[in-house]
Amino acid sequence: GSGHQLPRNRRTPSPPPDRRTPSPSAAPPVPGVPSPQDNRTTPARSTNTTAGGPTVVYTYFAKVGVSGPQLLASWHKSWRKHGWTTKVLGLPDAKRNPLFRKLVPRYQALPTQNDPEYDMHCYLRWLALAQVGGGYMCDWDLINYGWRPPEAAPSGNRLTLFERNCPSLVHASGEVYDEYAQLFASYKVNETLDLRRGKLHVSDQTILGRYTDRFDFVDRVTHYDPLSNGWRTALLVHYSSKAMHLLHPKWRHVPKLRVI
Repeated sequence: GSGHQLPRNRRTPSPPPDRRTPSPSAAPPVPGVPSPQDNRTTPARSTNTTAGGPTVVYTYFAKVGVSGPQLLASWHKSWRKHGWTTKVLGLPDAKRNPLFRKLVPRYQALPTQNDPEYDMHCYLRWLALAQVGGGYMCDWDLINYGWRPPEAAPSGNRLTLFERNCPSLVHASGEVYDEYAQLFASYKVNETLDLRRGKLHVSDQTILGRYTDRFDFVDRVTHYDPLSNGWRTALLVHYSSKAMHLLHPKWRHVPKLRVI
């Protein structure tokens, strides 16, 4: 998922890492992500809690790894076909969030077994959505085959996930997106639970898994699985990079798997 592939689970208990937040000047650089000091100005954000309205869906895109604009075109096409207005956010939107300078060093300090730039953008998308006032956000490898805008959006007062254990499609107010951006940044790594293949690893997805009581779940998204048939008739299908690891490049195979 995220594009960022946007589209995630994730080191050995050795001496506890120093979890203190590094100062912006000491934070190690992440390729493609400007240092927090570069964010000199923070224009006012939208004051609407659901600025996009119920028919707008956002995605966050960054050219990381095998990311490419071709699948993004399929994403636009599939959502627009079923009554949605699509909007793409990116790093400039996240940088406009007043929390950017404070949180980036904290995200950099979190352990990951993924490409650090990839996970950084997974965190930054929450700041971007907060800055535009909230609404629906989904990974750009989540294709719409028939889900039209609901008559009423979920309450923005709580985060809603539409795929179990994965933020491939979420909804919240701008304030709630800000809250989760800060929740990720302040997360205390558990050296027993936060392991992937014996090494410490966290992401926005794994952290959400520690707080399932804080968000709502509505079953809408089907994860692509070549060994099952549910995705063939589902209205929303998430073609995650993990599920598509044998079908590269993903953008070429997704339109062939099912007509958009």
